[in-house]
Amino acid sequence: MRDAHADLVEAGRGADLLLAGLSCTAAPMAAETLGIPWAPAVLQPIAFLSAQDPCLPPHLHSLAPLLPLGPLIGRPLRIGVRAGLRHLHAPINHLRAELGLRPFADPMLNGAAEPPLALALFSPRLAAAQPDWPAGARPTGAPIHDGTGLAPLAPDTRAWIEAGTPPVLATLGSSGTRGARGGTVLRALAGAASGLGRRTLVLSGSPAVAEDLGELPHTHIRPFVPVEEAMPLAGIVAHHGGAGSTAAGLRAGRPTLVLPITGDQFDHAARLARLGVALVLPAARATPDRVARALQRLAEVRRFALRAAVIGAEVRQEDGAGAAAALVTAFLRRAAPAPLPRKLALHA
Repeated sequence: MRDAHADLVEAGRGADLLLAGLSCTAAPMAAETLGIPWAPAVLQPIAFLSAQDPCLPPHLHSLAPLLPLGPLIGRPLRIGVRAGLRHLHAPINHLRAELGLRPFADPMLNGAAEPPLALALFSPRLAAAQPDWPAGARPTGAPIHDGTGLAPLAPDTRAWIEAGTPPVLATLGSSGTRGARGGTVLRALAGAASGLGRRTLVLSGSPAVAEDLGELPHTHIRPFVPVEEAMPLAGIVAHHGGAGSTAAGLRAGRPTLVLPITGDQFDHAARLARLGVALVLPAARATPDRVARALQRLAEVRRFALRAAVIGAEVRQEDGAGAAAALVTAFLRRAAPAPLPRKLALHA
């Protein structure tokens, strides 16, 4: 954190605003040192720890049926999550004191005061705005990449997809295949779909995982494909519930099997299930038999496909990047009418 603070202070000199994800714990400290505002830019509703709209922490995912109780379960959940973060308090506040800054007021937002702006970079269908979100945040929609500079869907992959019934698309996003659990989940997905006679496009994330999966009937394995192109061509989408995969899956409008592994993935999974577009099977329980039963149900129960198509059509109307940019611009105009702006510092 000390090194990150020094780097951000150097990079942010002359900036009007520092936008950062919550994983960059040094960002609010750097903004306070520079004397400029800081705004959290979050990709997942769980980051706001709302008591009104309860989150589902990964180690308490069995509580999912209680989430409709709202504040009755949301308040104790928030207290519990904050208690679980106490081990971070001492090192963060030690560095804040070293930098001459006041102790933080919120263990998630990590600043001395509530930020004047907060960006909720996800669909309002995933989570509606809540009165206890910071700075009156409102969901903007997810900031979807427009495809500029990205390689399109490879012709051989597109040809394979279009050569038969729409396949299951199985992906664990940008991080899900890094551990042993990810490879196990992909094997269960590919094996279950193959056993059902369903065609499956597996995004392995790496050649090593692809090699480990081996040859399976009805299966096309690629390390990566542009999911914004590929997901709408699938019949069913299976993913881990990460922020990017959740956003892309909602936009695609396809019924979904969510296999959460850790972190915000359990909360996303619970929200997709409540929307009626997904079934949830925690990765730790993802045996080929269980995966096969879930895929079969998604294929046979028509309401999943109908609901996903309706939600997808709504989400595709959102312009998350444009809405977020408009909020930032409006904030900067209020904060400093002229000139607009000298520089915008961004840090993921």
